[in-house]
Amino acid sequence: MSIAQLREMHQTHEQTYERLLGSDLDRIVSYQRFTGEKYQSSVSDIVLHLIMHGAHHRGQVAAHVAANGARPPNTDFVQFCIANGL
Repeated sequence: MSIAQLREMHQTHEQTYERLLGSDLDRIVSYQRFTGEKYQSSVSDIVLHLIMHGAHHRGQVAAHVAANGARPPNTDFVQFCIANGL
């Protein structure tokens, strides 16, 4: 994605998080995963998962790169935002 597209997505996500965090965080939401499994989770658990999920994947990428003998990229999200004016 281009930097402009990432900025737009960041703004959309920011608005979504603000709306969710201003809602009833204890509200239970029913959903179905792409695997067909059905779950129920609180809004607070879903928001926490969304926040942490990116860090999980950045760690996976860094571990994979390092395991293959290369220097892993900088995966620090805050530094990415600062460097790209987000």
